[in-house]
Amino acid sequence: MFGGLDVNYRSVHSGDNRFSGIGTDGAYSSRIGLRGTEELGGGLKANFHLEGAVAPDAGLGASSGGLNFQRRSVLGVEGGFGSVVIGRDYTPLFGVSGVVDPFSTNGVGSSYNLLNNIISTAVTAAPTTFRTVQSAVTSGASVSAAPTFAGTTWGDPSAIRMSNAIGYTSPVMSGFSVAAMYSFGNENTGSARAAGTGASARLTYAQGPLAISFGSQAVKGGEIGTTSLAGTDRQKWITNFLGGSYDFGILKLSAGYKIDMLTSDAALTDRLKGTIVGVSAPVGPVVLRASYVERRLGDDKIGNQAAVGVSYDLSKRTAVYANYADLDNEAGYGMSINGTSNGGAVMSTAGGRSRGLEMGVRHIF
Repeated sequence: MFGGLDVNYRSVHSGDNRFSGIGTDGAYSSRIGLRGTEELGGGLKANFHLEGAVAPDAGLGASSGGLNFQRRSVLGVEGGFGSVVIGRDYTPLFGVSGVVDPFSTNGVGSSYNLLNNIISTAVTAAPTTFRTVQSAVTSGASVSAAPTFAGTTWGDPSAIRMSNAIGYTSPVMSGFSVAAMYSFGNENTGSARAAGTGASARLTYAQGPLAISFGSQAVKGGEIGTTSLAGTDRQKWITNFLGGSYDFGILKLSAGYKIDMLTSDAALTDRLKGTIVGVSAPVGPVVLRASYVERRLGDDKIGNQAAVGVSYDLSKRTAVYANYADLDNEAGYGMSINGTSNGGAVMSTAGGRSRGLEMGVRHIF
């Protein structure tokens, strides 16, 4: 059994929207899980990993349905050939973020405030989004209801994890390793049965102070509007993500470049381009962090974010921390700083500013 809890005081201002109170996951995603291995002989091992999100500010279950294992749920076999797992797991693509983001995509300083989804505030006759399941629910919000903005949320729902998947991770050879995953989709039974199917791969070189990683992913899905809830599987969300870091000892520098493309969409014909530069510096038990993220649609800038943070290790398992981030949207866009534990604070004005401060404690067990 393993896990960890992270609670904080958090204040987020996003346009006219405000949140101030107890939040979670500022430095570590709160979780509880079970894992184990069995020796099979001949160098083979069977393994399992069940991991669920918890919300210590409100109780065990992080979702309204209570505790589940949607963070990770796999059964696998490992040996000299590497590791094979089946179930729900992190995509190889998402692994690149661990190389480039000094905040590990947690809390108000997460690079994925900008690098994951974008929110357009432009008024359209039929708001749409890219979806990989055949239901009236996308990213936790009904698209049949009036959206917060009469516009579009673009993003790959499988950017972080894939369900119904089989994954492979190679052993490290001369610093190189490979990871690959294929998802059989979201068990759709209608006409768009291929929605959610996808493939993800990553090549990593890590030797000494240098780490370089490149990930690529393609997922099938479709555009969905308020008048059409069936969805399609005729589009692909394609992502390429290159990142690297170098540890100088007194500090670690990192940088990444991410490109997202949606095929066959008249509203999103340009590529989404994201860049991140980061730095972390350990000073005894203190670690200082900072990052800058910028995203563009084609050649047009749509937003940028600057974040700073500090943590202090009280022990090997417990730390206190403070983070601050400032996100600025260009006209027509409404991305936001990660807000409460039950969902991000949503921008209420186009082209507005989102700011977040958090101070908390993290304990791993």
